[in-house]
Amino acid sequence: MTDPIIQLAETIQTASINPHPSATHDINPPTAASQREPAVTLKARHHPRSPSDATSISTDIVDPSRTIQPLQRAPLPPMPDLRFEQSYLASLKGAETWQRVAWITLRDQ
Repeated sequence: MTDPIIQLAETIQTASINPHPSATHDINPPTAASQREPAVTLKARHHPRSPSDATSISTDIVDPSRTIQPLQRAPLPPMPDLRFEQSYLASLKGAETWQRVAWITLRDQ
């Protein structure tokens, strides 16, 4: 087994921590779903309806004032940052000694 101090130094060196992450790039990188494309609809075949179809529906069902309105949802909080680098930097924020930094680094590996 190698010396723990050397192993710690290697871990910190290979972690490649970015001290100034870009919030615009790191939090929400572009994906294939970033661009909206209009949906393509296929034209349905027109089926003639008999005149009795419209008259057989009750006015209670057709009355627009009686339709169910969807409830207004509360706005969702922002997406949590789940990337390793960001969570690692956040956990290092409270570390005041090099021993605490070493413990957090070993724990997060």
